[in-house]
Amino acid sequence: MYMKKILVIIPAFNHGGTNRSLLNFLNTIDRTRYSIQILTMYFSGPYKEKFAHFDLLPEDFSLSPVFSFGNPFRDLGVLKGIRRLIWKIIFKTVFRKKEKKLFRFASRKYSKQGYDVVIGFQEGKASCFASEIKTEKRIAWVHCDYSNYLKITNAIDEREIYERFQHIVCVSEYTASVFRGIYPILTHRTVALHNLIDADGIIKASNDRVDFAHDCFTLISVGRMDPVKRFACIPKTAQLMKNNGCIFKWYIIGSGGEEYENIRKNIVSYGIDNEVILLGAKNNPYPYISASNLLVCPSYSEACPNVVNEAKVLHIPVVAANFPTAKEYIDNEINGFIVPIDEMADILIRLCKDRQLYARVKAKIEGFIYDNDKIIRQIEALLDGEIVCEN
Repeated sequence: MYMKKILVIIPAFNHGGTNRSLLNFLNTIDRTRYSIQILTMYFSGPYKEKFAHFDLLPEDFSLSPVFSFGNPFRDLGVLKGIRRLIWKIIFKTVFRKKEKKLFRFASRKYSKQGYDVVIGFQEGKASCFASEIKTEKRIAWVHCDYSNYLKITNAIDEREIYERFQHIVCVSEYTASVFRGIYPILTHRTVALHNLIDADGIIKASNDRVDFAHDCFTLISVGRMDPVKRFACIPKTAQLMKNNGCIFKWYIIGSGGEEYENIRKNIVSYGIDNEVILLGAKNNPYPYISASNLLVCPSYSEACPNVVNEAKVLHIPVVAANFPTAKEYIDNEINGFIVPIDEMADILIRLCKDRQLYARVKAKIEGFIYDNDKIIRQIEALLDGEIVCEN
């Protein structure tokens, strides 16, 4: 049987839902039918070890200069670090803001490799670079609310980039509708597919032993430290819970930065440093989720909230803010709750105090099984050039 040769491009090995969804994709897709290679544009990040188990292409030093973050020597020896630094200097002096020119130059060697499919697995630089590689088929994955992406990044009109892709995969019905609204001409190429979830892998990883003992109602929030996650709202919500007599611990898993400092200061100012605990980044958050009573997702925007699906796989109820895609993933008042952010404290107080209410929701989610089969069929149809049916 002929194995399709596929190249998947990601920006870096960072924490986050995009890379977790790719790992789930790699662990779930039929590897006897598809030969998949991974190219990261910046060869550093905490998930590097996780991707090392797959067919990972070596660092391409002509790509790394487009990323301003990171130490040029991080994760590298001295010689490779110097080589990366030299390329960064060349980029700033020769290519400057001409990323497309650099991508066109760097794409030549990948165009010669005879890939059947090239996938830009994230909006932005990964998809821009993928659009330059010559191949029979290109697929772009959009893991965000594209309208928010345009605002945050001040990106110019990218229609020309996406016109080079045969398919654009958005990770929810809502995000697909947003993308189609921005680029109506690409409506027929845009499809909504939820992320694959490696349920068996998540359950297995949740059994790792961690120091996470607690003897009270336990909440957990997981994600990158970014204003869109609204973790800075947690201290005020926790104070309302404490003032209403709730006995609880609320753990936050996520890496540092300016937002981390904002949250830390709010914890102190609201006087809940015994209740809200910052755990930092964790390569394996699943033991912490499975040992908690509740996952709380206060985000104002989520494209496809992996952590919500992962909590459901581990049979942990979810309370989420009413971001537009929430109803695609949570059956409100059945296996979780969807509430406006300013009403979140009320439902958390109820769940903490009313154990019968919590037990009812917990019982409903105990029977949850994530069904990958339909998603796999749709992805394979895309890879094989068949018609994708979303119904």
